[in-house]
Amino acid sequence: MKTKYLALSLLCILIAGCAGPGDPRQEIEAYLKQCTTTHGYNPEAAASLGPHELGKGEIPWRECIYQKVEADLIPNSSAKDQYRRLIASDREMTTRVAAGQLTRAERRAKNEAAIGEISRAEEAEYEKRSQVADSAMKDEMQRQRARDMQRATVTMGGLRR
Repeated sequence: MKTKYLALSLLCILIAGCAGPGDPRQEIEAYLKQCTTTHGYNPEAAASLGPHELGKGEIPWRECIYQKVEADLIPNSSAKDQYRRLIASDREMTTRVAAGQLTRAERRAKNEAAIGEISRAEEAEYEKRSQVADSAMKDEMQRQRARDMQRATVTMGGLRR
């Protein structure tokens, strides 16, 4: 669950410019600072950019974030293809922003919608797995109870002798 939260938060910060509370935030911040130091792009300064303007070092900075998502999230995600599509879409939209065909705000809105879909898909998969696990646990508890009852019956029968 931490990996899921970490990756969704990372994507959210990268693509939508939002921030979330919680323990993984420090890990995200450290990674973002590393990408910022390496590539010279500061996402917090993006508000001063024009609607069709990319920040200096923004594309390599975004690629740095994609690498983190691809390494840490996608291998453990139930929405692998959705994450890959999101990254591909963000790359394409970033090119369109630079070409003046899409605004930064439009890119952000589309990415926020995609992140919402991914979040709902992963939550549904998590719920499904939880239900399967709950069902398996109940079945095992019933089997254990039956074994315990059988042992108790045999033991009680021995006391009757």
